[in-house]
Amino acid sequence: DGAADWVVRQSLALPGVELPCRVRFDAASRRLLIPGYGNGALGVVDLDRDGGFAAAARVVAFTGGGPDPERQDGPHAHDALALAAGIGVTDLGADVLRILDPTTLA
Repeated sequence: DGAADWVVRQSLALPGVELPCRVRFDAASRRLLIPGYGNGALGVVDLDRDGGFAAAARVVAFTGGGPDPERQDGPHAHDALALAAGIGVTDLGADVLRILDPTTLA
């Protein structure tokens, strides 16, 4: 059927990250950034030199809502990017751009 055979080498749980909507690779820091649209959380997965998981995922959860209570009743992390100032997380549910310290996730 032309489909490629996939081999799972590793898997990692993301407890507390509901409906992950994107996975971004931060090449400079060798980590994956995974926002959860369902609950506004962010998962950060550090990678080893070979691209494998270096440790369990670090997860940070957010709170807050936006001006339209029908659509924005709680946080909805939509994307995450590595920025010079830290990790940027766009939250469509709270109508904010969060900038996190990449070490503490504060």
